[in-house]
Amino acid sequence: MSTEEPASGRPIAGLSVQNWVHLILAGFVVVVCGCLVVGGLVLSRISDRTTELVDHIQPARSASFQLQNSLLDQETGVRGYALTGDTTFLEPYEEGMRAERERLARLRSLTGDEQPYAGDVERIERAAQQWRTLRAEPLIAAVRENGPTAATSAPIMRSKADFDSLRALYNAQQSHLDDARDTARAELGDTRTTRDWVLVALVVGFVLAVVSLSLLLHRVVGRPLGALTAASDRVRAGAFTEKIDVRGPSDVRAVSEAAEAMRSRLVAELAESQERETLLAEQT
Repeated sequence: MSTEEPASGRPIAGLSVQNWVHLILAGFVVVVCGCLVVGGLVLSRISDRTTELVDHIQPARSASFQLQNSLLDQETGVRGYALTGDTTFLEPYEEGMRAERERLARLRSLTGDEQPYAGDVERIERAAQQWRTLRAEPLIAAVRENGPTAATSAPIMRSKADFDSLRALYNAQQSHLDDARDTARAELGDTRTTRDWVLVALVVGFVLAVVSLSLLLHRVVGRPLGALTAASDRVRAGAFTEKIDVRGPSDVRAVSEAAEAMRSRLVAELAESQERETLLAEQT
């Protein structure tokens, strides 16, 4: 705040033109920073939803499909070996067990401890192990010992029934992952819509801020300077008795008061000169 005193002796208070310019520039900086913060938050949310969908949910669904294939390979291999006694059918069974372990580990790394996905993995793993322990391994052992004639339709049907229960657990897992995918897609779509509205709001707000700050600059700086210029021009044109009294920033008022002091002095000196001339004329 300025504390200068003009020729009239009245203190000058308020902001100077430079102060107003700095204030308006600070307003621009605030608007720009606000735009950057809001835009950054929206883009961060979009990035989070996209990362969740691309890096977690979709790979988990793919791993779940591969887990189902590994389980189907095991069931197909056991049934083929039970019916034919051909040991080549045990290759997909053993390969399926190896792939199952890999897919379970992959699913755990993608879903972590989040429910219900972690629970689905645990239930599928227990059910698969139970099916192998109670159905698949005894059936394989019986065929190895007594040949395919030992595998009657009843053990095969019981194995199939237990495996159908395992398939139901897999379907539940896939349903949960599908729901997660749909939710993530919906949130991503909502976030993109929000982004569009935020961008429109930011553009409109920025334009309004620019217009408002321009009007403010004109009002607090441009108008007082224009009034001071007009008053000075009138005095220069001969209107010596018109008082110069301009309101505005402190430095504009300081110039105005200095100009008014100069005008007052000129008017006083002019009046004194005219008085002397009149007195001289009377004496003559």
